[in-house]
Amino acid sequence: MATCGGKADLVFHGGEVLAAEGDPLAAPVPGGGFRVRDCLGVRDGRVVFPEGRGGWRELAGPATETVDLRGSAVLPGIVDAHLHPLWGARTLAGASLGYEPLSMEGTIGRLRDLLARDAGACPDGLLLVRCWQRHGGADLTAADLDALETRRPVLLLSGDCHTVCLNRRAMEVFRDFLAGADPPDGRILRDGAGRPGGLVEDGPAFRLYDHASRQEAREAAETLRRGLAALNRQGVTSVMDARATPEALEAADLLWEEDALTVRLSGAWELTPDRCPSPGDAERAVREAAEAMRGYRRGPDAGAGAWPDARVRPGVSLRHLKFFVDGMPGNATARLRSPYLAAPGPSGRPAPLPPAPRG
Repeated sequence: MATCGGKADLVFHGGEVLAAEGDPLAAPVPGGGFRVRDCLGVRDGRVVFPEGRGGWRELAGPATETVDLRGSAVLPGIVDAHLHPLWGARTLAGASLGYEPLSMEGTIGRLRDLLARDAGACPDGLLLVRCWQRHGGADLTAADLDALETRRPVLLLSGDCHTVCLNRRAMEVFRDFLAGADPPDGRILRDGAGRPGGLVEDGPAFRLYDHASRQEAREAAETLRRGLAALNRQGVTSVMDARATPEALEAADLLWEEDALTVRLSGAWELTPDRCPSPGDAERAVREAAEAMRGYRRGPDAGAGAWPDARVRPGVSLRHLKFFVDGMPGNATARLRSPYLAAPGPSGRPAPLPPAPRG
């Protein structure tokens, strides 16, 4: 932000502008540490304020677009610090169970409806359904999904994105992901004879879903474009992609090259078990990750300094390192030493511990 040494391209006036100047965590002052102004200008993509006492008219010239806020407020763009933009965009565009806590019968019924609506699809085409509420809803296996009596492979992705469930046909299609022992960053649930039962959790579930949902680069970019537009409608202007896959970065690159990226993307490079198979490999793996991250930047570094372009525009960068520790107690891929998000009862006794792992 700066004071204005020339006319603005766009001016907002007639309301309140939360200027985000100052420290909101500093000692309490009127306005909570932020200064409230009565107008805001934009020049060459940068926020500017009037230098003198002329108010918004000081910023306006013959070519300036002016917006009367009529008492409304202007706030800084929202930053979402943990998001999966391409995954979210696909959720908006694809088949979904809407996070509803459905019973097994209800889930099968909804899947039958989706199959019927998609009757014109390729008979062997994958039916990929998102937002299945496994925890709090129905826990399914391949045997349960086989009640659909379809030759199509069916894949469910849980609403928390940590579990996929496959019918037998999908297990055949993705058999390479189910072969061998459980990887160190997740597990493949098995029956009493040790055979995969259709449920895959955490790391291997992420990789299986990435493979199953992969699109051509142009198609992925268009999907991402629609997802970013949905974020913009909610006031989101910057995000941290908590697992920036090569596909997601390629899609963002295409949008950036076309000046069509509408959200600043700061990605997290995932340090997976294959990149760091043992503790002794940690130093090397982190060094290699840091080198890869330093070499990746498209446009301004997500607000981390000026970019020589005359007009500021959103960019893409890798600024975070994601370690493979992302499990869930419900999946038995994370452990808690004490209850979490549960307050003690009136007696002062602690809340019960999470249920023991299955199997």
